[in-house]
Amino acid sequence: PAPTMQLHLTGGDGFGWALDEDVRTIREALPRTVELAGIKNADVVYAAWWEGLAQLGTDALVGKRIVCAFDNPLFHWITIPRFRGLKDLVDVWVAHSSQGLEQARALGYECELVPYCLRTEIFSPLAGKEHRKRLLREKYGIPVNAYIIGNFQRDTEGSDLVSPKPQKGPDVFAEIVRVLHTAGVPVHVLLAGPRRHWMRRKLAQYGVPFTAIGTPMEGDDLKVNLLPRGTLNDLYQAVDLTLLTSRWEGGPYAILEAAGTRCKVLSTRVGLAEDVLEPESLFDDVPAAIAAVRLDIERGALARTVEPQFQRVLGNHTTRAIEPHVARVFERVEKLTPRVATTAPRPSILPKTSSTTIGHRIVRLAKRFLPPPAPGTGLTVSMFREFVKPPYGGGNQFMLALRGEMERLGVRVVNNQIADSIDGYLFDSLWFDQKLLLRLARLNRPQVLHRIDGPIHLYRGKDKELDDRIFEINQEFATTSVIQSVFTLQRIYSTGYRPVSPVVVRNAPDAAIFNRTNKVPFATGRKVRLISSSWSDNPRKGGAVYKWLDENLDWTKYDYEFLGRASANFNNIRRIEPVPSQQLADCLRNFDIYITASENDPCSNALIEALSCGLPAIFLRSGGHPELAGMGGLGFDHPEEIPALIDRLVEHYAAIQACIQVRSITDVASAYLACLKDR
Repeated sequence: PAPTMQLHLTGGDGFGWALDEDVRTIREALPRTVELAGIKNADVVYAAWWEGLAQLGTDALVGKRIVCAFDNPLFHWITIPRFRGLKDLVDVWVAHSSQGLEQARALGYECELVPYCLRTEIFSPLAGKEHRKRLLREKYGIPVNAYIIGNFQRDTEGSDLVSPKPQKGPDVFAEIVRVLHTAGVPVHVLLAGPRRHWMRRKLAQYGVPFTAIGTPMEGDDLKVNLLPRGTLNDLYQAVDLTLLTSRWEGGPYAILEAAGTRCKVLSTRVGLAEDVLEPESLFDDVPAAIAAVRLDIERGALARTVEPQFQRVLGNHTTRAIEPHVARVFERVEKLTPRVATTAPRPSILPKTSSTTIGHRIVRLAKRFLPPPAPGTGLTVSMFREFVKPPYGGGNQFMLALRGEMERLGVRVVNNQIADSIDGYLFDSLWFDQKLLLRLARLNRPQVLHRIDGPIHLYRGKDKELDDRIFEINQEFATTSVIQSVFTLQRIYSTGYRPVSPVVVRNAPDAAIFNRTNKVPFATGRKVRLISSSWSDNPRKGGAVYKWLDENLDWTKYDYEFLGRASANFNNIRRIEPVPSQQLADCLRNFDIYITASENDPCSNALIEALSCGLPAIFLRSGGHPELAGMGGLGFDHPEEIPALIDRLVEHYAAIQACIQVRSITDVASAYLACLKDR
């Protein structure tokens, strides 16, 4: 058929990495009814990632139908303030995994699935694999008889060669191989690709043997050590296992590359992992990964996963396999009415005009998601909140910390004031004098950030009328809704509420108080010190679980303190009345493990404070706990699981503690200010 649609394809990064592969894949899989064109003549714009739209500017998009892919999962991008305006700009979103599609639909995004695609002409198994494996190891200087664990992803963000990139989880990888090596397991790490400086230093520090393919250099080695794909194919054939430890991903392509070469894979449950990998090839925490590697070395446990994973790649992730998915996208797009100039939205992410170019400029632009405001920003922010002198609830504690950090960044913060000179207002849910709203309504559409947790009725078990009132205020006044966790945003949508222009910004504690300074080291040979804390005695804060622990733990092994209010009485757990923040932090630093059993807690300040003080957590898999603790803890569904989890955490204490990730109050305050400055 003759082409009926003119398409402008954009969004590569100019490095030949994943985004360029995404563009290439779509280009090769286009239906015959679609023809590539320049932006001026295009009917449709397809962006491989949302920053690809930023290079064009809103004016260039008027009259176009817009398709945009999630290169990373939506649950990550909704934490970026500049992303929040795009939902109203893009007509059809594209997810590359079932996980991504589920996330998009949960939040009401119009979305289609187009799986990632492997270049099977490059990545494919070699004949005589075991013989070739030996030859390849000799060729690249890799030990012949060791168990080789490969990892070919970069460690750091951009040209920063010092800080580990949380997304890729190099810290998690390093801890897994350190524990294995320390235990005498004959592992050897194979690194490849550019920007592996952090991992080389960390493995050397730990004494873990490794081979790094490429030219070692102190500066940025991007142009020197970006390996040909044919070389990467060789390296996948040479390893015993590809270990992927990402905290979030849209892909990663490494799963397809490894599975497509019949290499064993062990991965976190990110991106397309659950679409491709067998259950044995997935792990949720550091101890589980360590156990899986040991089991493969001892019994070849992952051998049976190789063939089904290879067949899934061939069946679902080739150009031919994704062509029907791409066709469905454009069938859907063809039915849409193009936007017209008078109604074209102008979300804050897109300038009216733009001189941004493809390639290195757009990569530099992507690094400025959360620019920290310079000291002395000149902004004045009015917080609507009734503050209470600590000790008090988590929301009060966080807002005090946020106010202090904004002031440190040069913002003038006032409380419950309304004036023409105020640049923006920050409502804390409905915990303020609502008579202020009558006065605020007289202003001409002021900037309002509305911080929302909950839904309240989920964690209280009552008070739905409070949620109704929160969203009445939100619809009338908010210009941006700041949601405390992805869990909260999901539940808000599932309950039927629709917050205005939402962005997820999780809480953070005052770093001057909650930190690891003078943390008592964990030690064997003494009782393990457990602690929990809560401001509220609501039964949903976990009283029944703590009571079970009080009655069932082996008290010859543990000391346990509960700080705050509880709905249960204890015989063995010591209960201490609430104390101010500094005393709480000092107390936390004297303990080893934090346990939290609160239900549907949107973004537990108590958990964040404990993690910030260096305590790994055992947490109920409920509310925002899993996304806050991440690899820094172990989750449970029933209290009977906790004693065994304590034992696992004690066995791998240093590794789990090293994987704790807590966002700084500076980053959080900067995100709030970015929401104000973007509009």
